[in-house]
Amino acid sequence: IRPKSTMLDSGAFSAYNSNKSIDIGKLIEETKNKYWKEAVALDVIGNSQKSLENALLMKAAGSKAFPVFHIGEPWEILAEYCKQFDKVGLSCRFGEPEKVSLAWLDNCFARTWPHKFHSFGWIKEAMLMKYPFHSGDSSSWALAPGAFGTWGEFGKIKVRKHVDFRAQVDYYLRMERRVAS
Repeated sequence: IRPKSTMLDSGAFSAYNSNKSIDIGKLIEETKNKYWKEAVALDVIGNSQKSLENALLMKAAGSKAFPVFHIGEPWEILAEYCKQFDKVGLSCRFGEPEKVSLAWLDNCFARTWPHKFHSFGWIKEAMLMKYPFHSGDSSSWALAPGAFGTWGEFGKIKVRKHVDFRAQVDYYLRMERRVAS
């Protein structure tokens, strides 16, 4: 079965955490692959100007990638992203208190609604019910059961050896329907 929609992430967060680099030319070419419905521009965490330059370079090269705006970056960057791109990724939850993340999202939506946004790394249902995100993703849905024994469906339980993710997938599909209605 083929998915209805696919999105290519740039891998910038993983590269940031592992001190690796990503070849932007190869990324641009891959974003042009017809298999990807959407793609993410190569952001540089901690350097909003370079992130903006990368996003504009990718757009000029014919990439369908959208940029990422991070908590703490200048609001002018968000305004420029919204002017130049149909969709913008929003990224917070870098260790700041949830209250700070929510205040930041309040600001993002208040400044630019009805622009389309993608939530990076944060898919908590209460947050998704509050903000009209166009899309969102997080690796925690898959990591939480095996790494921490935390399941959407069952709460916190111990798992042994093999982890069957069907219940976890079903849980998030049901959540997706609740958030979308």
